[in-house]
Amino acid sequence: MELILPTFCFVSKSCSKRTRMTDQQWIAHPCLFLILAANNNVNGDVPNEISTLFTAERLGLFGNGLTSTIPSGISNLTSIIILDFENNFMDGVAIPESVRELATLEGLFFSRNVFTGSIPQDIDRLSALTQFWVANNDIQGTLPTTLG
Repeated sequence: MELILPTFCFVSKSCSKRTRMTDQQWIAHPCLFLILAANNNVNGDVPNEISTLFTAERLGLFGNGLTSTIPSGISNLTSIIILDFENNFMDGVAIPESVRELATLEGLFFSRNVFTGSIPQDIDRLSALTQFWVANNDIQGTLPTTLG
């Protein structure tokens, strides 16, 4: 299943104003820093093309119908500060390696999905992380001591 994106709001540093774009426009845009498609009935898989948004600082896809795993290319978002996939139907490993490579990540919001597994012991690699929300998933085990 492919992600079908409606026209929704993005903010570009180059124009410093809200811009409405279609799915094809945002994939090719070189200076987006906020991508917000919250509560927008976005369904399907998160496209791997999201990995081309190198300037993105905030990605908010919460409250939709996303059903895929987190794309491995998400590790290319080297400027990302907030990653919010809350309240979807996403599955797979809760905190995959690709997410643990995001050194600038301050907020990780994955609550209310169907993620599985456990919180990896090396979660402390996310040294900038100050907000960590993974409740209401199928995550097992104990929290690493670095989070406590």
